[in-house]
Amino acid sequence: MELSRNLPLTRSVLRRAVENATPGQLGFLAALFTAENASRAESKRNRLLRQAGFPQSKELDGYDWSMAAFPTDWGREQLVSLEFIDHAEDLVLYGDVGCGKTHLAIATGTLACRRGIPVRFFTASGLIM
Repeated sequence: MELSRNLPLTRSVLRRAVENATPGQLGFLAALFTAENASRAESKRNRLLRQAGFPQSKELDGYDWSMAAFPTDWGREQLVSLEFIDHAEDLVLYGDVGCGKTHLAIATGTLACRRGIPVRFFTASGLIM
């Protein structure tokens, strides 16, 4: 464990190790690298969720879609796919108090964080202050 501390892998060293490895060693390395990549991805998602600054945890599964209205050429599928982010488009949520704007904003931001996209949550009043 001590030898692995802060050890970024050098491709040339790894290449030589793989060339000389037995099939069992290759299987071990594949399992190790798969587990390491999964762990790093999970750590990144958790870090992004913490850095986002959400006031509470919300998911799209718990959202009441009956309160949401979308433009005719845009809808729930575009929101859930987060394609608006890929197109560098803004998402503006507006409506009466209690219609679910904050829930939808947090749930969409949480989804983005889970997909590895950095997010920062602000309320309109927080930005003004």
